Formats: sequence, C-alpha cells, structure tokens
Amino acid sequence: MSDINIIPNSTIYFKSALLLPSIVDFSNKKVVIVTSNSVKDYALSILDKFLNNNITAYAYYLPDGENNKNLENALNLTNFLSEKGISRSDILINVGGGTVCDLGAFVASVYMRGIKYVNVPTTLLCACDAAIGGKTAIDLNGYKNFWGTFYQPFAVIIDCDFISTLSDQLITYGLSEIVKYAILDAEFCSKLDKINNLNEIKQNLQQILYHSLSIKAEIVLEDERDYNKRKILNLGHTIAHAVESSSNYEINHAEAVAFGLLIESKLAYELSIISNNRLNSIINLINKFLSTNITVQINDLIPFMLKDKKNLQGKIAFSLPTENSAETVYLTTNQTTKLLEKIL
Repeated sequence: MSDINIIPNSTIYFKSALLLPSIVDFSNKKVVIVTSNSVKDYALSILDKFLNNNITAYAYYLPDGENNKNLENALNLTNFLSEKGISRSDILINVGGGTVCDLGAFVASVYMRGIKYVNVPTTLLCACDAAIGGKTAIDLNGYKNFWGTFYQPFAVIIDCDFISTLSDQLITYGLSEIVKYAILDAEFCSKLDKINNLNEIKQNLQQILYHSLSIKAEIVLEDERDYNKRKILNLGHTIAHAVESSSNYEINHAEAVAFGLLIESKLAYELSIISNNRLNSIINLINKFLSTNITVQINDLIPFMLKDKKNLQGKIAFSLPTENSAETVYLTTNQTTKLLEKIL
C-alpha cells in the first residue's frame, strides 16, 4: 500500500512515528514537538529519537480540549518558538489530536510567514480529518475555526499500530468522519458495509484510512482552497460546528458530526435532493457505527450557523448528500428554522 500525495511536496506516510528522523531530513534543523499531556509518553518517545540522533529538539505541551484551541495558546506557542530561536528553516511536529494539529499548524503557518510542519495524529478522528488537507484553525469567541489558513503539512505520519491501541470509544469517534467519506463514495460505502464491529475496524485500519484519505486527497488536489468541490467535505459539519459551539464544546466534534450527518441527510430528503431509499441507507450506515443521541434546541444553533464561514450572502451553507455524493445548498434563516423544526 503506497503513500498518498495530498498536494505536491506533501505526503501521508503509513509508518511508525519513531521513524520520523529517517523519513524527513532534519539535518541542521531544530525541532519542536507540540503535544498534550494525554499522549505525553508517546510524544516523548518520538522526542528521544531526535535527541539520540543529535538533533536539537524541544517538547511543548498544549492543554487538552477544544476550548483550549484559542488565540491565547497560539500566542503562547509562538512565544515559545521565539524563545528557542526557531527559524524559518526549522520544523514543528504536531503529535496529538485535533486541537494539537489544528493549533500547531495554524502557528506554523503564521510564524515568520510560515515554517514547515509535520502532523502525527494520535486519534483516528484526527488521522482522517484535522491532520490532513492543510486547513489550520483556532476558535474565537466561541465560534469554531473562526481564524485559520490553508497551509499544507510537509508530511503526515499515520502510525496505525498506535491508533489501533486506542479505546473503543476513541475508535468510534473516528468513525464519524469515516462514515462521512462512505456517504460521499459508493465504492467505499460498500466496503465499509461488510465490516461488522470495532475489532474488524482495527484489523483493517490501514486499508480503511487509506481509502478514506484517498477520497479526500483527490478532492483536495482538485480544490485545495475550498472554493468548489472541497465544500462537499463539510457534509454534516454546519450542524456539527453549531452543536459544538452552542454546548461550549461539552459535545465533542465526533459526536457532533455523527448528529450532523443524520440531520443534514434528513434535510436533503426534505428538500427532495435524495430519495427515501438513499436516506434510509445513510441512516442504516450511521446507526451501524455511530451514536446520535444528542438533544439540541434550534434557537441555540441558529446564531452559530449564521456565523459559519461557509455562508454566502446571508444564507446558511449546508453540504448535503445527493444520491451519489454531496452538494452545497444555501438556505435562508427562515428556511433553515422551519426545516429543523420539522426534523428535530
């Protein structure tokens, strides 16, 4: 199984992160590993590999949790890079979940007008979402990913052996984004349909990730800056981001995406974009792998949806499933409210 090129000069490697010093040329460079306490031991084992190869390396710890993906922590990391004398020729390595990869990549993109960075996702969710594709972000005033850039990682290292040791809950969280890819791609959907439980997911993890990321890679290659086709990767995310924000991130991204996929599929049916058969097949796929047991109030979601960066001319943007893929639809606040009142 070969590596995946996301865009020129950016590659996804399915290898152990401990091999990083031999995968990327770190000669005459300083390295900063950005991580969090939840994966401290794993990050330190990677750090030791650099130190053993006589490469100057430092560890920087971010607090865990989406509500720490903010400007204050971005500035703190920036100050750390400056204090350690990190230059434009040096490299930042993000070892962690979505918070670490989003924030670390954002800082890498703006520090000295951009330094190289590598993502080492430590959750299945991050491996098929935040770590891939070059979207960087921090949250602002409660709004999800309000500040961000497009800035591709120099490399992404996916250590399937490590990810397969995660708890069943963390594996299930990662399936929310994988199910999204299955909704977008009939061939992948049929393969995922043959998998029956989490043990089979773990046994086939590299193949599942490879297929998921190949779908994303093809779309990113065509529309890196999210002007056209890449918008379909936002399937389920308009609802999901509003759910996260309105709960002050007590509902995490994975849970919110699972719920968003369900609600936005029902939206597509109400708008006659998909047939009843297609809706039922999506619901069956969601129910097979995900939990959507979330209670929300429409009035709590609307203010956050109105601030969604995908919106156009005051209308709320939704990437809704079609019979074979997805398409972007723009709805007025009144249309959105009435449809959600019918669905929820």
